[in-house]
Amino acid sequence: MDLRWSAKRRGALRPYLSNVHKAYLIGSSQDEFANFLKSEGVSYSKCGTLENAFTDAALDAKSDLKHANIVLSPACASFDQFKSFEHRGEEFRRIFEYYNAQSL
Repeated sequence: MDLRWSAKRRGALRPYLSNVHKAYLIGSSQDEFANFLKSEGVSYSKCGTLENAFTDAALDAKSDLKHANIVLSPACASFDQFKSFEHRGEEFRRIFEYYNAQSL
């Protein structure tokens, strides 16, 4: 399975990177993560925010149905953008529901 991956920080992810078609990076750690992914040969996009990452991943998936799986999974705390994990979850849901209604 090829994945489109939205992640904020690297971790013990190296064994899974061969399954990542493209990563969509957000937050204050996106430059650090971009350097890691570049060194691993993984395609990425620095999106800044969760909403931008979701939009970019959805548009890319729509244009390339072979790689249409999107996994939204934060790899660390997102306190630079969200008050709590609950707030982050509410934003995940809000963004998903918006794009689901748009049939993106």
